[in-house]
Amino acid sequence: MELFGLMFAFPVTLVTSVVYCYGAASLFTKLRLLQSVAFAVSLSVALCILIEIILLITLGAKPTYAHLGVGFTVVHEVSFWLGPPAIANLLLILCWLRHDIQKPPKTAIVSVVCWFACMCALLGNISVDEAIVGIDADVPFYMTDPSSLTLE
Repeated sequence: MELFGLMFAFPVTLVTSVVYCYGAASLFTKLRLLQSVAFAVSLSVALCILIEIILLITLGAKPTYAHLGVGFTVVHEVSFWLGPPAIANLLLILCWLRHDIQKPPKTAIVSVVCWFACMCALLGNISVDEAIVGIDADVPFYMTDPSSLTLE
């Protein structure tokens, strides 16, 4: 079943990435205020991604969740759900919308980067979940009490 989910995720995330990037590029060129708000929010999400990566590299998934509990869950969920759109927003705003460069080819590149970020977020989420509760867990990690984890 998981294999079907992963195979289904490839085309679905690709289509949603393309739709999101072209829609965001269109809205950002029309509404400059939205561009500024999206830039600020995307920077804060990028900071969450950076914090999570540093914690996972230095401590590992299980100790980080055991020590931080709900705090880690919040950072992880923000990174998982908002990370790919935030990366797309930052690329669109910083690299292409601030300069008068052809939009469609550049937005296509951002769409592919967004799709890659989606797949990395998905596989990273699976990896974190399996590292905390194991491969055959009945519940996801965020439903597991952090104090019940045994650190090895």
